[in-house]
Amino acid sequence: MSESATGTSGTSGTPGTSGTPGISRTVLELRIHGVGNTPPEAILDLPREHVEKAAGDALGGFWQPTGAADTPQARARGAVPDPDVRREAYSWGNLARTTVASGGSPNRIGGGLARVGWMLLIPFGLVNVAYWARCLDKGTGTRPHPCHAGTLRLAGLLLTLLLATSVSVVALDLIAVQCAGRSCAVVSGPLGFADSWTVGQRLAAASSVPIVLVTALAALGAATRARYERPDPLDRTSRSGDSGGGRPLLSRQRFWGHQAVTLTAAGVHVSATAALVTVGTAWHFAFGPHPACGRMEDLATPRCHAEAFGSAANIPALVMLSLGLVVLLWSAIVLVRRSDLTPASRRRIPALDRARYVSIAGVSLFVVQLAILAFEPAERQPVADHLVGVSAMPAILLAGLLALSVSALLWRRTASRSGPTRHLPTVLGALFVAGLLTVGFDLHRWWGLIPSAAIGAAIVVWTRGCRDHAWRGTGPGIALMAATVTAMLFSSSVVVVAGDVLNGPAPVTALASPESGTTDGALGEVADGSANLLIPLPYTWFGAAAIPALLLLAAVVGVSTLRSSRWRRPSAADPGDSDSSALRAHRRIAAAAQRAEGYVAALALLGGAAASAALVLSVADASLAPGAAVRGPVGAGIWLMAMVGLALGVTALFRGAAGSTRPVGLVWDLICFLPRGGHPLAPPCYAERVVPEVAWRCREWLESGDEHEPQRRTVVLSAHSLGSVLAVAVILSPILTDAQRQRLSLITYGSQLRAYFGRIFPELIGPTVVGYPAGTAPSLLSTDPWRAEHRLRTAAPTPGTGTMCSALTDDDGTLRWRNLWRRTDYIGFPVWGYPTGGANPVDRAAEEIDDTGYLNRIATHSAYPRSRAYRTALRELCDRATLDPSSAGTLVPESGSDR
Repeated sequence: MSESATGTSGTSGTPGTSGTPGISRTVLELRIHGVGNTPPEAILDLPREHVEKAAGDALGGFWQPTGAADTPQARARGAVPDPDVRREAYSWGNLARTTVASGGSPNRIGGGLARVGWMLLIPFGLVNVAYWARCLDKGTGTRPHPCHAGTLRLAGLLLTLLLATSVSVVALDLIAVQCAGRSCAVVSGPLGFADSWTVGQRLAAASSVPIVLVTALAALGAATRARYERPDPLDRTSRSGDSGGGRPLLSRQRFWGHQAVTLTAAGVHVSATAALVTVGTAWHFAFGPHPACGRMEDLATPRCHAEAFGSAANIPALVMLSLGLVVLLWSAIVLVRRSDLTPASRRRIPALDRARYVSIAGVSLFVVQLAILAFEPAERQPVADHLVGVSAMPAILLAGLLALSVSALLWRRTASRSGPTRHLPTVLGALFVAGLLTVGFDLHRWWGLIPSAAIGAAIVVWTRGCRDHAWRGTGPGIALMAATVTAMLFSSSVVVVAGDVLNGPAPVTALASPESGTTDGALGEVADGSANLLIPLPYTWFGAAAIPALLLLAAVVGVSTLRSSRWRRPSAADPGDSDSSALRAHRRIAAAAQRAEGYVAALALLGGAAASAALVLSVADASLAPGAAVRGPVGAGIWLMAMVGLALGVTALFRGAAGSTRPVGLVWDLICFLPRGGHPLAPPCYAERVVPEVAWRCREWLESGDEHEPQRRTVVLSAHSLGSVLAVAVILSPILTDAQRQRLSLITYGSQLRAYFGRIFPELIGPTVVGYPAGTAPSLLSTDPWRAEHRLRTAAPTPGTGTMCSALTDDDGTLRWRNLWRRTDYIGFPVWGYPTGGANPVDRAAEEIDDTGYLNRIATHSAYPRSRAYRTALRELCDRATLDPSSAGTLVPESGSDR
């Protein structure tokens, strides 16, 4: 953007700006909001009519005060900057969100469908978190370490296939096959015209449903990619002269540009979905007509071989089945072997060419299978009363995801190992699932749980000493386990609700209970003699197993909250305005909320245990299902999943109408921060546009102004909450030169930079990249969650070349960075450490009581710019920024005071 385009000329006194006309401003205070989607007027703390857009569009842009903003009330609360400061706000609140027009019924319907689509992408976004949480290159090299990158992309593919399988169960198995053998009142009316169709024709029509869904999710990402992930052109990036060699990964050119790779990988996922549907329908025609092949375990019997492979009529189905499996394997290999260097390369990429080939192969195979299904003679149609093979797919995919999740818990601990030890996580993950399946196939082999339990205990012991990283270094596994649990939650909700509606008056437990005592996959009988629909057992057993998991999670949160209620301020030196009962209550609430890292770990691990139990019980003998001892938990679990799914769906549909366009608030912005390297269908990355856009605004300001004294132009980035992470990425951006970084300052407040992001993504934004001391995790059981932090006296690492602190350090060693925090802030933390005073050059305590309004109120995560601590910190940074370099040592703004 040009200076004229932004409406920010090099001389102040221009119309539409606040301050004193005629005074040349030398400091740009650029405010960046956080996850709260704060509107521009709230960022600038001005009425809506007193702000105007300087540049940007409906999704994001720069805003500035108008000439009418300078009022006594605005000055009293600090909303009018000093004469030498120009204040702007960058708003990115509509990026990576459901920004669908609200006018008219079609737009409202489209907006609701889009919000449901966003909700389905949450598991894919968690895979992306796991991708960037793995070991990279310690933040010092020019290329990411390929540590288990391909394995994570394989996990992402399995999640896509799990979603496609769940939709296939509803569309192909329940509606196209099972409802054809009985009267499903819900579909008999709207789909009555298909009653005369053959099974193959119904399958051909229904096969498009999972393909359309996955394609729609890919199209949703592609549409937002053009609007949200606006990359900086290579010719502009090359002007900076910083190639990123020897710098952190965030300083690499085009780190925020994964568009080509993401688009091609999305095609592979669509192709794999088409191959999965081809395998399911071909399996039905190859083995469905033969009673000896009705169950998965029957496929290895000689009788099944004689019936299925001895008939010439089965050859087309067997060929399509084999080709579908080949395309699935090919898709997995292409994703696993994809190069991580592709975003930074201009050369032709063989991996992308292979991805295009597999996409074409999968779609072509699907089209051929549709033709075979539609024109298969009636006498060759299978008579099986369920879709043979589909009922086993959820268990197979769940087993693969659990194995990868367990292995991912140890990736960071073994990343530096060489030789056979490097493959230890994969072996342990496989052994864990093998133990579960051993028990599942025969419940009398209870000893199969011993190796699984031993592996879990070994992981706990092995990661015990890793305190600097999130979840003791198990971040990739926690994120991947959370993705698996969330995907199972969504899948179970959809399949159970659809099955119960189609099943009519039968109780919901009938979906898992063949009443006539038939085996797995066969239809039972309900009271009126009509056929009973069945769904794959993993969906029902996951609901039942989730009940004890949720009870244990509630117990963990309850005990932790109870301990927080006994929290006391550690010492008189700890920041705080007073010790009133209201303040103590807010501090205790904040202390309970700040244990979120432990809550997430408990949720992921207990959910993983529930998924493991569901796998064991679904593989076990089907006679478990109708037993009276388990019918109650199964029914309660089924309804639990249904209610949770319904609640999430209602939230997705109506949250945007209530004024908040983020589907799940804070979680949404966290999973959208980094590029889609792990899963191409993950929510779009808003930072791919935000970081280059803000960096170019800083560069334009620094390059403009008085041609005789351009060095007096400086920028103070003022970032709230997640905006502090974006600000760090801006400072490290290769768009800025080293000389320009020396003219930047940073003020953060309500930040999770060190407590969350630096520990989850240590190689991207951790201590060795930013320059702050390493931190530790909050305790779940101590009265003060940060008791270990108060005892921590770890010195900050020596800033290396290209780190953020080295760029913000003056010649006299003073750091141009201030961070504000308060004990009543539930997601705001220090960025240097809890010990305050002269040893902490960055953190400052902000007032806990906001007295700038008509009535005093307790401040929590907002209103930092209104505090006196903010104005003091801003003035310190502005004075140092405009100080003549030869006299830098005469001003020492730091003091031992917390104020």
